[in-house]
Amino acid sequence: MNKSGEYSVYLDNEPVRTFAWVITLIGLPLNAFLVGFMIWEPWSIKHSKIRRNHHVQNPTILKSPSLWFFFNLFICDLFASVYILILAISDAYYSYYYKNVYQFNTNFSRVKNVWFKSFTCATAHFLGKVTISMAATLTLVIAIDRFLLIVRLFSKKKFTMKASQIITTVIWIVDFSLVSGLAAYHFHSIMRFLSYTIRFDFNLCLGDSSSTFARTILKILELSYYLVAYIVSFISTNNKEIKNIKISIWITSTVYVRETLSVLYLVFRYSDIKKQLYCWRSNNAIIEPAIQSKTFSVDQVGLPEIQK
Repeated sequence: MNKSGEYSVYLDNEPVRTFAWVITLIGLPLNAFLVGFMIWEPWSIKHSKIRRNHHVQNPTILKSPSLWFFFNLFICDLFASVYILILAISDAYYSYYYKNVYQFNTNFSRVKNVWFKSFTCATAHFLGKVTISMAATLTLVIAIDRFLLIVRLFSKKKFTMKASQIITTVIWIVDFSLVSGLAAYHFHSIMRFLSYTIRFDFNLCLGDSSSTFARTILKILELSYYLVAYIVSFISTNNKEIKNIKISIWITSTVYVRETLSVLYLVFRYSDIKKQLYCWRSNNAIIEPAIQSKTFSVDQVGLPEIQK
């Protein structure tokens, strides 16, 4: 029995393979369409008089800072789709490759893993790292932009088109520089492993997951940055909702405190309240006969007059 599929990129993990192809077939054309449409839209408006008159009030990526940020995020998502596509195609290729190279039963110690040291895996690693870091940074910038436009509606501090282009350019340059350095460090570290090493993290081109001091520090820094970016994004985009929740909690807690104090007052002053109620009933009992007698006398006086 030939077990060549067990030595492919996904190590014959069928759910991962299916998920990768679904994401690729949906995400790649969709993100490519969005990027292409946002590039084509301002070009068509510029070169078409009819469309220019029709879309005179509609913003494009060249006029709206918010659309410009989303355009860069779509490019980042397109890189992610290409990364998954590379892994999916490589998985299919190496399943066929190992099937032809190793005709009989093999084991991990005899199979040479040529994938994780290849240039294609290096490219996939670079795209994957760019996608993760750029997605977090652009999400943070978009959240700040939404905060200024929605929460600080009348504030003069808003992103201009020029500022948004400068910000995204700096982000791409810094991100590419950092990821290039991390990719070089990644391949320097995996070169010490034998070509017969078969590990799932190596096959996904995510880097060496060995717990050395330097790698642990890098992972902590990366994770901390991603957490801070997404937490700040969540808080800034849900600022009003968080304030409403705080106000409702404060009002509810105030009502509960008042009700609790009222109940405690009734419990500890029960005897005094009982005496007051008893005195009030006694006074009513004394006053009521006088009222009845007065009413009766009025009725007696009125009867002879009616008879006359």
